[in-house]
Amino acid sequence: MNWRGRVRVYWNTHADSPLVWSVDRGETSTEVHVREVYFAGVTIMTHHRPAADNITEPRGWVECYGAVEILHDRATITSISEV
Repeated sequence: MNWRGRVRVYWNTHADSPLVWSVDRGETSTEVHVREVYFAGVTIMTHHRPAADNITEPRGWVECYGAVEILHDRATITSISEV
């Protein structure tokens, strides 16, 4: 699975082990569970939404814009200008 644009990364739960990270396009309907996330050449911003239930929506996440490639349970996010 590959895409370009908004990327949101957040922790799931230990129960999802070993795929404990989620990567999506800014909404949970596009969520993909992965084992690890690698960032290269992107600027990351943290976000916090204390009112979220942390079940259907995360309370905290990092966000960036980039090119996403998911292969073998690993998400690689690179600068769009480097792709």
